Amino acid sequence: MHDDLGLLIALDVLLDEQSVSGAARRLHLSQPAMSRTLGRLRATTGDEILVRTGGAMIPTPYADRIRGEVKELVARGKAVLTPEVEVDPATLTTRFVLRANDALASAILPALAATMRRSAPSATLSLLGEDSTPSSEPDLDGPLLGGAVPSSSGLRHEVLGTDSLVVHGAGAVADLDTFADAGHVVVSRRGRTRDPIDDALALVGRSRRVTLSVPTVHAAIDIVRGTDLVTTIPSVTARASGLTHAPLPVAVGPVPSVLSWHVRLDHDPAQRWFRRTVAAVVRHALDPPGVRRGRAG
Repeated sequence: MHDDLGLLIALDVLLDEQSVSGAARRLHLSQPAMSRTLGRLRATTGDEILVRTGGAMIPTPYADRIRGEVKELVARGKAVLTPEVEVDPATLTTRFVLRANDALASAILPALAATMRRSAPSATLSLLGEDSTPSSEPDLDGPLLGGAVPSSSGLRHEVLGTDSLVVHGAGAVADLDTFADAGHVVVSRRGRTRDPIDDALALVGRSRRVTLSVPTVHAAIDIVRGTDLVTTIPSVTARASGLTHAPLPVAVGPVPSVLSWHVRLDHDPAQRWFRRTVAAVVRHALDPPGVRRGRAG
């Protein structure tokens, strides 16, 4: 059992930089000292950790496997040794980044902007689309609000609640026959024309005709307006936009709202405040006063 936090920190930085000289600069060490530390890591783990290929150093398969776990252990170790600090949001000048899918973003943004303007007037909020998430999840520079629990060991998450899907368009007539016979606009960032609603329809011996696939909920809403087409959207979006809607006439599971963040942001006081603020706004949107809704997590 090795409990040398300094060695773990060095391993974390080496895996980030994939360079002895780069790691040395970040840790304010000389290059020979960093090379000796890499030697200690190799002796401790029995693995080369980084190997030279051409002009670059690349992590071994073992190093790739443990990268997320090392980052999490370093974050936990630092948290144990760092006293809990609360921030005064009124003094924050931070630029907060929130990535969110468009359905949730449109439902919470007015309330979130108002809350931040009131509580942290000198802070800045940058809202980015879910598609702008980095290809490597652990590179997140702020929380991600979406509908999936992350699989990366470098991310923490909290399920804030669940939502249901509703039908919008064509007068929001939601009996099964009318729904199945209508032309449908589906929402898919990848252009897919099939989703769990088709599976639910198949279970009751029905199918639907997908007329169009669009990348955002609001594109779907704009298209069905004034036509005989229908679309299926989260109820939180329908309520926030004041749209006529009806319950989905087939059984589809609840849609979770999940807030995810990188472990390195776990104990940052400003980021903790921001996550709590986002979570409170989302929970209120999912469970507005006078509307009974289920909640998970």
